[in-house]
Amino acid sequence: MAMRRTTLAGLAVAATIALGSSPAQAGWKEEVGTLRIGMLARPGAGAAVPGASAIERAFSKALGIPVDIFVARDFAALIDAHANARVHYAVYSALAYALAWRRCNCVEPLAAPISRDGATGIRAQLIVAPGVVERPTPPRIAYVPGSLASDLLPRLASTGGADEAEIADERRVAVKSAAEAERRFIAGKVDGLFGWAYERVGGATGGTVDRLVKAGLAADGFDIAWTSAPIRYGPHAIRTDLPDELKQALARFLTSLKQQQPDIYDLVEEERQGGFLRVSQSDYRSVLGLMELVAPLPSPAAAPPAAKSSGHPAGL
Repeated sequence: MAMRRTTLAGLAVAATIALGSSPAQAGWKEEVGTLRIGMLARPGAGAAVPGASAIERAFSKALGIPVDIFVARDFAALIDAHANARVHYAVYSALAYALAWRRCNCVEPLAAPISRDGATGIRAQLIVAPGVVERPTPPRIAYVPGSLASDLLPRLASTGGADEAEIADERRVAVKSAAEAERRFIAGKVDGLFGWAYERVGGATGGTVDRLVKAGLAADGFDIAWTSAPIRYGPHAIRTDLPDELKQALARFLTSLKQQQPDIYDLVEEERQGGFLRVSQSDYRSVLGLMELVAPLPSPAAAPPAAKSSGHPAGL
């Protein structure tokens, strides 16, 4: 009889191994049930995410639980769904993530994409004509109202006492786009502009400076007077109240996705093709600080619309 009990116990262990799930794993999977992932509808695709079925199958296979994609019309709807637990996990821009965190303090970042050339995000920069900072009068600086790099990050730096970013309000020149700011600067109609650069290992490069040089401005025709702290590209984020085992499994899946399933990676992240890296709340300290500039607490309708960048970090 003792031998029979031992044999049955061994069979139970073998069955557990064969199913690839320990009792503890089964516990968190039962707790979660179906993982609901929130994603934005792609522009031009209607109320749909291209490849949604393939994405659901890939996540489900990796996690061992059913997966459903919730398609949001914009970031406001996505934030509302996440804050109210209608979705467990969502794909954000950096600013939308900060708004979601401000809304409920119930989300945390798991992983964020990097570009093929290794850029992990952006920094704002104040670019001025040579000698401008030595002038006794404040320079005329072009900026795009509401822009993350051109307006919000410089305003945050000013509140923190960064003198380099402080420009008298009457000397700020509002323009409609980054391209207009660049044209005015090249033409000498303003003394500088707030632009941006890619954040890479070793420092900030490219971005507005490259655009100015490409447009014909000499490399010695400007100075960089100030550079902000970096902001990571927008993260994949999960509700904080979900099991740690799920968070770890999702992070492992995302960070290996580019190498192991490049076709699924292309569906999940069509723009930045360098793979995913693990991130934490500290990587979004700068953009979270921007929320202090928003008063009163923004409603879901205040969330930014979906945006894609094309050489410009609008979709950060």
